[in-house]
Amino acid sequence: AAEKDTLGSIEMYKKALQIYEEWELPIQEASTYANLSVLYSDYSKKIEYAKKARDMFLELDLEKYPVAISNYGNLAVNYFDLVRLNVKDISPFGTKERLNLAEENLKKCIRLLRETGDAGGLVHYLKLYGELEEY
Repeated sequence: AAEKDTLGSIEMYKKALQIYEEWELPIQEASTYANLSVLYSDYSKKIEYAKKARDMFLELDLEKYPVAISNYGNLAVNYFDLVRLNVKDISPFGTKERLNLAEENLKKCIRLLRETGDAGGLVHYLKLYGELEEY
């Protein structure tokens, strides 16, 4: 049932994307890409959508927007998962490069959480940073 719900959510977000593009609502469009990146189980899609969202938020000068901040954290988790789960067929292929990308995105996420005063998010991502440092 959960998989069916996820697939239904993905379809709804894709429909929303079309509307946001048509109506020129870039913040909603970027947020939708960020949300899609969380729903997919395929890491190439997760990373593709998270990067698309990141680039759009940067272009809109909205790096401190809450969804943009959590998107950095999710991107870090995705790169870290490529290492933890030993995923072979997704670029970047090297462990060091994946860990560097995870750390880079996590540091941005943590910096932005500090700047915006999001203590709950900060605790969550600092814990992940501790796990990352063990690698």
